[in-house]
Amino acid sequence: QGTAGVVYPDIACDETGQYVYVVWQDYRQDSVDPTLQNGSQPNVYFNRSTDYGATFEAGDQWIDQGTSPNSHLIRYGNVEASGSNVYVSWVDSRFGNRAVWFSMSPSYGAAGTWTAPAPVDPLGGYLYTQDYADLACSGNIVYAAWQDSRISGSIHMNASKDGGVSW
Repeated sequence: QGTAGVVYPDIACDETGQYVYVVWQDYRQDSVDPTLQNGSQPNVYFNRSTDYGATFEAGDQWIDQGTSPNSHLIRYGNVEASGSNVYVSWVDSRFGNRAVWFSMSPSYGAAGTWTAPAPVDPLGGYLYTQDYADLACSGNIVYAAWQDSRISGSIHMNASKDGGVSW
């Protein structure tokens, strides 16, 4: 979907394949140049199919909410699913340094069910630059990994045993 520059998609599905989830970087809210992405910042969007990918919902969902659209760097959106839980992570510079952020829906990604965005590494994300995030999950256990500047080019990870409520 999307109406402007749309890049870097990621896809996941539930165990049955009935629910299909897609996230991507989207420049639709950019007032500078939504088509060419010149001098702009994208946002993370989500859409889902409930019929094995045959159709997707008419409206996309903006996931990285909490600040003004296009006010900071967003990139590397990831989506994973387990049961009715849908997990999304991305790299976000809303507080200065790039850090890994996370949101989840316990209701198959239905609109209005997403948690408020939260950092995956609450202390490190404010002190170090984080990039290239990825997710994996099994039930309510969610793993996030990323490249981190605290030791040049090091890889770090964090886990949540409660679906991303705490890390």
